[in-house]
Amino acid sequence: MRGNPHDDGDIQQPGDYILPDIVLVSHDGNAIAIRDMVIELNIYESIYKNAVTGTLVIFDTQNIIQSLPLQGTERLMFKLSTPGTSGNPNLTIDATETTGNPFHIYKLSDRKELKEGVESYVLHFCSREMFRNMRHKVSKAYNGELSTSAVQIYTDESKLDGKKQLKIEPTRNQDKIVIPNIRPFDAINMLATKALSKNGKSAGYLFYETTKSFYFRSVENMMATQSLFPRDEEIEINYSPKNVGLGTGKKNASGEYNLYNVDNYSFHQHFNTAINTVTGTYGSNIITHNIYDKSYNITNYNFHDSFHEEYHAAKVGQRGSQSNYPVSRTPISLELTDDGSRQKAISDYPESYTVLLPTTRYLHNENTGIFGTDPESEGYTEARRISRTNQTNNTNVLNIELPGHSYLEAGDVIKFNLPSQEPGKGQHRGTILDEHHSGRYLITKLRHQVAKEGYAIIIECIKDSVANAYGDKNTYPGTEQKPTRVVDLYEDEQGRVANQKTIKPPFLS
Repeated sequence: MRGNPHDDGDIQQPGDYILPDIVLVSHDGNAIAIRDMVIELNIYESIYKNAVTGTLVIFDTQNIIQSLPLQGTERLMFKLSTPGTSGNPNLTIDATETTGNPFHIYKLSDRKELKEGVESYVLHFCSREMFRNMRHKVSKAYNGELSTSAVQIYTDESKLDGKKQLKIEPTRNQDKIVIPNIRPFDAINMLATKALSKNGKSAGYLFYETTKSFYFRSVENMMATQSLFPRDEEIEINYSPKNVGLGTGKKNASGEYNLYNVDNYSFHQHFNTAINTVTGTYGSNIITHNIYDKSYNITNYNFHDSFHEEYHAAKVGQRGSQSNYPVSRTPISLELTDDGSRQKAISDYPESYTVLLPTTRYLHNENTGIFGTDPESEGYTEARRISRTNQTNNTNVLNIELPGHSYLEAGDVIKFNLPSQEPGKGQHRGTILDEHHSGRYLITKLRHQVAKEGYAIIIECIKDSVANAYGDKNTYPGTEQKPTRVVDLYEDEQGRVANQKTIKPPFLS
C-alpha cells in the first residue's frame, strides 16, 4: 500500500495518506500486523445505515487464517489520516484501543489459493455497536423528549452501550414510547420516525454512524448547517476535465495541489416525477382516524405551499428565504385548482398518495398525537415527514470520486461547481456554471478506499433545491381536446354492427 506510514508532513501528491499499521487481535489477545498484506481497505458509511461497515482484501503469505486463527471474533485496529491532519482527532479515522473504537471482524469470504503458500480473501468488519445491536433487545417504556430517550437507549450498558460519541439534534416533542422487544438500532429508528426538531419544521430524523460519531438528527439539520472541515470556508469541488489542464492533481499558480478538482462525475439520477408522485413527495392525503371517539381528519399536503417553511440545500442556514427554490411549479395540465385560480401543477394532486393514520394506539390523553403534539396537526406533520424522506431518495443524485480526505463524513455538505455545457460557453469553463446542477449537495453515502494506487473517497450526494428559479410559466401550453369516444370493436364508425366473418379455429373445424 502506498503512502508514508510515519511522516505527518505535507501531501506530496493527491491520494497520499498516513496509515502506520493495520492490526488484527484475536479473542485471546494475540495480535498480528497485516498492513503489508492488505491489498485494499474500504470503509462504508451512509446516512441511511445505522452502522459503519468495511472490507479488507488480504494477500496472505503468512497463513494467518490458521496461525491467529481467524474465526470471526477478532478486532481490527488502524488509524487513517490525510497528511497534515493526523494531529486533530476530529479529522482522523481512529479505530484503535486508544479511542475504544476498534472495528470487529464478522465474516470471511472469497478465499482462494493464488499459488502455493499464498491465499487471497476478503475480511468484512463493522463497528462494535453493530455487534452489540445483534446481541440485545430493548423492551422498555420511555417518557420525555425523544432525543433524550434515544440517548438512554444508546448509552444503556446492558444493551447497546455505545462508546463512540453521539451527536444529537434536540427534539421538541415529548411522548411516552413503549419499545416492544426489538433491537436497539430498531428502537432508535422508531423514535427517529416520530421526532420533531426544536429548531426545524419537518418531522423525521435519521440515526446513523460515521467514522467519527453516531448522529441522531434530521435531514433538514444537515441541509442547514455548515460542515466540519479543516478550514473555515465550505469545501468546493470543481469539475475540471483533464483536457483543459485542470484535472485532479494539477498544481495551481502557487504550486499547490488542488485536492478538490475532479475530472469526472456522473448523475445517477436527475429526477423521478413518477416515483415522487405516487409516494407522496409532491402531494398527499393523510387521513387521521381516532378509533376511540370515531373521529377523523383529512389533511391535504402540497409540496410547494410548505417548501419555504423548511431548510434546504441550496443556501446554508436559510429558511423562508428565496435563496432556495423548489422543483418547478409550472402547470402540467389544463385542469384548474379547486378555487379556479390557476392551472394545476405537480403538487396539486393530493389524491395521488393516501395514508390512513390511526392515532389511538399512540394516544395517552386527548391532547397528544403521534408526534407528541396537537392531534389536529399530526396529519400535516406526517405528510411533511413522508415528503422530506422521499426528497432525499428521489432527487438529483451526484457521484464523485476525490483524492482521499479522512475528515469528510456522510451528512456533510459540499459545494459542487459544474461548468455550463451550453454551446458558446465552453471557452469560459470554470467561470460560467450550470445554474441548476451546481451548488450545495448533501453527502448521503461515502466510501473510503485505500489501495496500492493511493487513497480515494467515492461519494454519493443529493440536492433538494436550486439557487436559481426554473422560470415557471403561468399556463400550460395545451389546447382543449374533445372527449375521447369509447369505440365498440364490433361496430363500425357509424355505430352499425360490422359484418364480421366468423372463422373457426382449426381445432374446432
